Amino acid sequence: MNLRGEKSDFDSAHNLYSALINIKTDNNAGLAWLVDTANYMLIRTGINRIYQHGMGDYRYKSETVDPRLFSNTQKVINTYLSRFKDGHYTASARGLQRRLYWLADRQDKLIDEIEWQIDHTNSLAFNLDSRVLPAEIEQRVFFANFDEPLNINDLNNPILLTSFALYRLRPADSFSSIKPLTLAELKQLKPKFKERTDLYQYLIATYYFVQENNPKLAIKYLPTTVPTSEMSYSRFSQYVLKAKALQQTGDINEANAIWDRLHQLPKQPFQNRITELALALQADQTNDYSKFFGNNATVQSQTLKMRVIKYSADPVLLRQIADRHSVTDTIGAEARYALLTKSLLQGRYADYLTYRQNYLPKDAQKYLGFDSEDEKLKYLPTFSEFNWQGKQISPNINCQDLTKTVTRLSQNPKDRLQTLCLAEFMNDSNLTYYLEDYDNSYHSSDQNDSGYRYPYLGDIPSRFDGQALNRLNIYQSTFNSNQDDELSAYALHRAIGCFASSGRNHCSDENVDMSVRKAWFKRLKSDFKNTNWAKNQKYYW
Repeated sequence: MNLRGEKSDFDSAHNLYSALINIKTDNNAGLAWLVDTANYMLIRTGINRIYQHGMGDYRYKSETVDPRLFSNTQKVINTYLSRFKDGHYTASARGLQRRLYWLADRQDKLIDEIEWQIDHTNSLAFNLDSRVLPAEIEQRVFFANFDEPLNINDLNNPILLTSFALYRLRPADSFSSIKPLTLAELKQLKPKFKERTDLYQYLIATYYFVQENNPKLAIKYLPTTVPTSEMSYSRFSQYVLKAKALQQTGDINEANAIWDRLHQLPKQPFQNRITELALALQADQTNDYSKFFGNNATVQSQTLKMRVIKYSADPVLLRQIADRHSVTDTIGAEARYALLTKSLLQGRYADYLTYRQNYLPKDAQKYLGFDSEDEKLKYLPTFSEFNWQGKQISPNINCQDLTKTVTRLSQNPKDRLQTLCLAEFMNDSNLTYYLEDYDNSYHSSDQNDSGYRYPYLGDIPSRFDGQALNRLNIYQSTFNSNQDDELSAYALHRAIGCFASSGRNHCSDENVDMSVRKAWFKRLKSDFKNTNWAKNQKYYW
């Protein structure tokens, strides 16, 4: 389609290129290139003609295409590949061959072509792009028919077989209705793995580990030797599975020895991410993060380091990191922010004041996140939040700045006014969202498939002493204090507002029944009916 939405004239283009494909070149390099290109463009034009004829209002339908377009495009592909074995576009022509198979719904030929490509990576006709190949295989081979997945027996290449078998060996869940692969089906596939017995052994071990939940039996099909030197992906996967099986059987030390050994060895792409995640999980259990921070650190992943700082590190480790890294360094800034935020939200007021003095940047007002004028501060924490200047809630309720509020709380943690002012700060800042992106709803420590007590990175109890604060609890403690004063009225108003518009609590994780919220509403309307908060409160959601 062109920019004005008119159909392109691919038929005319086809006729033009057809007129150029057989001109005499007389050893002229320019003319030779022209002939090569014209033959190749016939392929592209043929593919576009098929698209044009097959596209309906919503999707492509192969049955609406004239069969002659398929056969003619196949002929020009065959002609190009036979006539220009070393042509400028050999690899691309072979790639367009796969696209023709997509459009013609010839999945059998597509499978053969992908298997050929996998086995001929050094050929001039090799045309697989590792960045998009997984999506192509998933969408065009494994699940080309959305209602019925591929029959695994239609595959012959051990790598494709292994990939689809691993999908079929996944634990059943609500997102997948595909029937799990049985041991009998796996055994029927064994002859196809005669040249890749390592992959077959891995699949058998995976079956016992996942489907039978029998890690001891899985280990019998995995390597018995110690990992040495750089390994293939299949060998690496075998050791990873063995380490996970050992964890599940309770042999944590032996499993950790494998993880440590794998981490020390040279790696192929993506292998390092696996070992570093395993080391992070290991560190969560022991509270030893020496492989992540310090002079002897071997873990490189910034993502894992940031997650450890945010969810796992205790105050001692955070101070060490902050002391070793500058405030404009990503790691150093995150450690400082974690110290300040966690100490404040855990009610460690004296600690917060100390950390504020030692770790809050002197120019904190410049740290505005993406709104920072200084480009290097845009991706660092918003330290400016800690410079909250307080607010006048009513003529009788005045909140001073954050430092004065916390100083008074450090002297009297139950001070109702100062606690309410702290809740006001929490409402005005983004601090309470700092830890909320850790969503425990996706997993449960009761469903432990790793052998660790806390099998998900960061899913551990807080290593900061104190009781985590949230706004709803502060509001409740304020209006439950048996004091019918303005503070109680404002706290009731704020507590009801925690459920505004949706009925979902956005002040804490607590689920409060509507009858309770109705009682708060009635109390506000009766006991404090003359306040503006009562007069303006129309709903309790």
